[in-house]
Amino acid sequence: MTGPVPKLRLTPASEGPTTQHGEPSLLGRPGARSVGRCRIAAALVALLALVPDRSAAQAPRMLVYLPGAAVESPARLAGAVTDLAAYLNRQIPGLNLEVEAFRRAEDAVRFFEAKGQDVIVVVSEPAFLLDFPPGFDAVPMYRFVRSGRETQQKLVVVKANQPALRSLVGLRGRTLSLALGTGQGSAAFLAHGVFAGELVPDAWFGAISPEPDDSSAIASVLFGRADAALVSEHNPLLATHLGQDLREVYVSPPVSMPVVAVRPSDLGETQRTAMDRALDELGRSAQGPKVLAGLGIDSLRRIAEGDGPLERAGLLRLAAARSRTPAIALPPPSARGFEPLPGLKPEDLPFVVDLELVDLPLPSRPVREQEARPRETPRP
Repeated sequence: MTGPVPKLRLTPASEGPTTQHGEPSLLGRPGARSVGRCRIAAALVALLALVPDRSAAQAPRMLVYLPGAAVESPARLAGAVTDLAAYLNRQIPGLNLEVEAFRRAEDAVRFFEAKGQDVIVVVSEPAFLLDFPPGFDAVPMYRFVRSGRETQQKLVVVKANQPALRSLVGLRGRTLSLALGTGQGSAAFLAHGVFAGELVPDAWFGAISPEPDDSSAIASVLFGRADAALVSEHNPLLATHLGQDLREVYVSPPVSMPVVAVRPSDLGETQRTAMDRALDELGRSAQGPKVLAGLGIDSLRRIAEGDGPLERAGLLRLAAARSRTPAIALPPPSARGFEPLPGLKPEDLPFVVDLELVDLPLPSRPVREQEARPRETPRP
């Protein structure tokens, strides 16, 4: 129960207890003081029962994991999500969100395992939602918008002075650095969403090196700790080095920008309505420009209901996530009706299928030199 706690006025011992007519009360009569003390004790017990037990009821949490945020520093991002939570607390009656922001996916998962029942808002890459257990009913409600787009493309970049690394073919057996969730849902998103079924990352790359964020993944390439990095096209460090120290060898299909997901079951009807209104009006509020700039975006846009790949139900099944990562390596070109790439023999691309997952579709085409796929041009 929430609300103001009734005040209890304790009469000083020097004042004899009286009735409302000014006459001595029963508590002033000989032999009645012990009965009065029992009544006061009972009243105290009743009043204490009205006070919320803060040790049992934890504050609701907003869990944040944004490794691809288009901002220069983690401190700026932390300030933005803190301001967002403060804005929601002011707009939504009875809400007292506390922010839990994480740079590493495994730390966010460990927190969720310990206190997931307190998480009612998640701000993250959509793939990260797939790593939560089935009982966690967070629904994607709003999506980040940048340059008029709700989608982004992921780039695989290498050092510009590595001529042998011209495509994904050249990266076979090499180290890929990235910032992404470590669960099975994120692995499925990586294989089917980012690489469009062309390869299974765990089988293709020699090692996948997790990093806290996209900038750290880029730094690992620049300093020789990894051969390639998978990053968002909006990363500020990428903009500085692409075309100079770095060059791209792969551009993904468009994938969803980060989302704001809410657990409606943990909010009352009034709070749900207020949450929708607050997020709808964020850009027009006094705090909105600061919050949006700190997140590196232009606005939030409500996600439509439906089953499409960018709609609510579609995001919850993003990239055909399975119970575990499919154990399928790339089939030989001859098995799929394609001629081998120059310099590659069919046996270089072994055909390995886990018989328990034969219902999964095989890649639609072999890994090849990627055709020039222009990145989406931001709308003015």
